[in-house]
Amino acid sequence: MRKINYILDANHYIIEYREIPFSADEPYIEIPDEIEIHPYVDKVINGVFTSGEETIIKKNRILELKEMLAATDYQALKFMDGALSEEEYAPIRAKRQAYRNEINLIEQDL
Repeated sequence: MRKINYILDANHYIIEYREIPFSADEPYIEIPDEIEIHPYVDKVINGVFTSGEETIIKKNRILELKEMLAATDYQALKFMDGALSEEEYAPIRAKRQAYRNEINLIEQDL
């Protein structure tokens, strides 16, 4: 376990922290050695540390899904221009909708 001093914003997010120099006169928490602190993601509420690791994973998934959408933009434009038929574009449209659905679900959870 290690002790860290911290500063929170109005929503209890850690905006700054330090281990050295440690001061028992300032707000601090004890956390396991293997825990990594993520400013503006992790919180301290009533002296209890809450990891935002899950939030980071969800935000990374959203970025990944948006990249997958962007990778099919060319086919969407070809379809709009008439260079792809409805039959050719149908599986791409379904994938794009699935990506958007997953993004929406994740964003609701955040």
